[in-house]
Amino acid sequence: MPITHAFVSAIADDPDAVAAGEVVPSNWNASHTIETPLTVAATPNTSAVVMSGYEITGGNAQSAFSLTGEIDNDGTSVDVFSMSITNTSNNGGNAFRIRTDGNDAIKVDLAGDLSTSGWHAAGFNSNLPAGGNTTVAYYLGNGSGGNTGLIAGTGTPTQTMFGKPGSLYLRADGDAIPWYNTDGATAYDQLVGRTAAQAITNKTQLHLTPQTAPSSPASGWVIYVDTADGTLKAKNSSGTVRSLAAP
Repeated sequence: MPITHAFVSAIADDPDAVAAGEVVPSNWNASHTIETPLTVAATPNTSAVVMSGYEITGGNAQSAFSLTGEIDNDGTSVDVFSMSITNTSNNGGNAFRIRTDGNDAIKVDLAGDLSTSGWHAAGFNSNLPAGGNTTVAYYLGNGSGGNTGLIAGTGTPTQTMFGKPGSLYLRADGDAIPWYNTDGATAYDQLVGRTAAQAITNKTQLHLTPQTAPSSPASGWVIYVDTADGTLKAKNSSGTVRSLAAP
């Protein structure tokens, strides 16, 4: 962005002044060079930087703010955009806020809570990976002691998780029943689907809470503990009840 004076001088340069290295009108009219770092000394209770008049029409697509560059350091953490706010009041407020059409689109409050008016997209430009991938994920935690999170993919999960058990894997194909991580790494178990056909494996106990006789199933058998007498029973699709074990 060129920086120039609002007033443009129409006076021609004096050749003798140019030869003598003096300031001439073309120096006044020229674009100024901004040296970095650029420091703005803000006045309390006033806006430090204000830009108005930004408008895009027709087939134009120019950005109001554009940053290009390269990071090629030794691996040290880099903050491309850094903002440090000290909040000494108890009043609400936002550290970052974008509004479109008069409504909040993205907002980060002073406590660091993020809210948006639309979808939260993780891995927006990625297809769901087989077995899951941490590039299509939401992290929960600060990372110092391990994280939990939410990932998605196709097939059974294989992705190494975030260091703590409890993360969820959403499967987008097959039986579509979610899995949960049990060791913070690659061990998973599948959640039980209420109506899905699943095999019960690796279980040492099956606890059934006593209940009144259920309705007959559409097919097969339903097993229950009858609250009337504590007996383990089975009921088939025709309504036949059989006792399996007495209390």
